[in-house]
Amino acid sequence: MSRWSRRAYDRRVGGAGSAVTLRHDSFDADDATFASGAAKKTPMPRPLRPGTMIAQRYGIGGKPWTSAPGRNGQLAWKLRDYFTSIGRPDSPANAPDLNERSADAFYSIGAPYVALASDWLPIATNWTGLMPMAVARNFGNLAEMYAMVIAVADLGIRPATVDSLMVSNVGAGGEGWPFVDRLPPERACDPTLLDDEAHRLPFFLHYCQRYEHVEKPPYDESNWIYSKYQVPDEILHCPAGTHDLEGERPKKKAARQRMRLDADGFLPEPSATVDAAALTGTSGRARLRHVWAFCAATRRTNLAARDYRRWFCAKN
Repeated sequence: MSRWSRRAYDRRVGGAGSAVTLRHDSFDADDATFASGAAKKTPMPRPLRPGTMIAQRYGIGGKPWTSAPGRNGQLAWKLRDYFTSIGRPDSPANAPDLNERSADAFYSIGAPYVALASDWLPIATNWTGLMPMAVARNFGNLAEMYAMVIAVADLGIRPATVDSLMVSNVGAGGEGWPFVDRLPPERACDPTLLDDEAHRLPFFLHYCQRYEHVEKPPYDESNWIYSKYQVPDEILHCPAGTHDLEGERPKKKAARQRMRLDADGFLPEPSATVDAAALTGTSGRARLRHVWAFCAATRRTNLAARDYRRWFCAKN
């Protein structure tokens, strides 16, 4: 597993979604920062084999197995009744030992999920089929995550959970932030950290949160933030002298945005150096996490935009 993960994850790439791969590590690591707390309760498959999965632990709990009634017009989960209604009362998701509390150990998970390709087709098919059921029972984007874990449980898979695959919320526990906390503060924004084997980092940055630098942006005196919702659409516009192979983009009504682009059409990138004093002392750990995530997300967004231009912008 270690050799496989090194080959598969040792590419520092940007993504078009809301997660970027930062660096690889070994799933065979046993130190406490790799899996801590509740994540130690599930055995790690060695090697990864059919019918097994590794996933990041999230705080979504075992809600689909709750016995509580539905709220705010939502249906009650009642998984046993649901699977019985579709002719599958013996679904592994209805195992006698699964309830809201016990399911938390296996199914309080989220992306990234790691499984063999042979398992992903039935998982994805089941996931898609369960989405209408999940949406009727849980409004919002968590419905997608709940449909995923029910799909996995229905196939009899009980994932191993780890804490260090991902970081997202700087105030969250159960994520890979201990790696970031041990970084030298003066190197919080140093891009060479991604290639420095002396410092371990999480696998993925799931940039679903807002991150803030301690410095001011180059365009005004506001706080220098990164939020995927605030990245200007124009970052994907083709530069002068080229045209978009995907066709002309519809013009959107101008919105008030906190983030702005440089003249070259990319996000202004922060300096590799940062005032270490601002990342120590009271609230220093939170600031360190913010700055590290801000810098990583900003640079990876620009990398993805440059890749887009190289692939889809053709010279006139």
